[in-house]
Amino acid sequence: MSHIPTDLSRTPLAIGIELNGAGVHPAAWTTRPARSFTEPRRFRELARGAENAGFTFVTFGERDALDPPTGPIGRLDSIELAAFVAASTRDIGLLAVAGVIHAEPFHLANQLASLDFAATGRAGWIVDPYDSAERARSYGVPQITDAHRRRAEASEVVAAVRRLWDTWEDGVLIADVESGHFLDPDRLHYADFDGEFFSVKGPAITPRPPQGHLPILAPATADAPIVDVILASASDLSQLRERIRAQRSQFAQPVRVIVELEVLLDSDSSSATERLQVLDREHTWDSSRLRYVGDANGLVSLLRDISPDADGVRLFGAVTDVDLWALVRSVLPRLRDRGLLALPSRNLRATFGLGAASNSLSNSRHPDHSAQPVPAGVSR
Repeated sequence: MSHIPTDLSRTPLAIGIELNGAGVHPAAWTTRPARSFTEPRRFRELARGAENAGFTFVTFGERDALDPPTGPIGRLDSIELAAFVAASTRDIGLLAVAGVIHAEPFHLANQLASLDFAATGRAGWIVDPYDSAERARSYGVPQITDAHRRRAEASEVVAAVRRLWDTWEDGVLIADVESGHFLDPDRLHYADFDGEFFSVKGPAITPRPPQGHLPILAPATADAPIVDVILASASDLSQLRERIRAQRSQFAQPVRVIVELEVLLDSDSSSATERLQVLDREHTWDSSRLRYVGDANGLVSLLRDISPDADGVRLFGAVTDVDLWALVRSVLPRLRDRGLLALPSRNLRATFGLGAASNSLSNSRHPDHSAQPVPAGVSR
């Protein structure tokens, strides 16, 4: 299996596509019965189709970020949906979007670790660092409008989740019948995380994920914490390149960048322009992301132009159930033939060119109860 090499001058791109919801166009939900967009078998078929075509990864967005401004609202939980799809796929990376503002890091760490076990090391986490009135209401707290405050809390949640993943060292499960020990107490640790917004005491309840740490991605904004891979967006290609260069310059070491791109392609029955006209009659399509509307050859050329500056592309189909299959038929084969497609390696960290995740607690010992750690306690 090939993967993204550490040389940032390479041309192959990790190509992924968002699957949750009807599509990025606000009128996408009008193209088929609304109930069908939340049928689990639909996601199984989409993910299998993407994997068979050679997509590197698929993503599952959160509800409030994807709901159309008009029409029905319905979305499956992103982490649970990725875990469901894991059982029907073998190679493709599975990335779930999960918010961090107001979140409980203990529960988030365990959910994501469980996802990585279900995906046998193919899982990733896309951090949503934003807050909304709806999200704040669901937690029963005031909305956070200050960007610096959001970034601080997002960074703290990411740090706490990483530390919780490290509370179980590799090799902690010994199941020694002779001694009667199931765990090696020297390899099970307290998190002892004490931050500005919350504290976490004991260990996670889920062993360390197969990858050690799931790859963590986040948008390149002032709100986002420092993560493994940056998601870059801009409305035109020149601005996108400037943003990528600016982001890379902030890091002493090479940083991975994945570009976000919206696509609306020719279908079997209509041109891309005709499809757009029909959808826009229902609702105007506004977005701050780079967008491509046209045929497969034009998209392949655009991706070739992007490849020197980025490590991958996360595609958003205008109508997922149409544009995914157009990509499968007409775009992915051309990318593969031109050497522009990075294939998955069954370990998402390797796919993204990330090294093995070290354990920050491997040499630590809890001073009081190392033999019998208490359950984790989280307080805000």
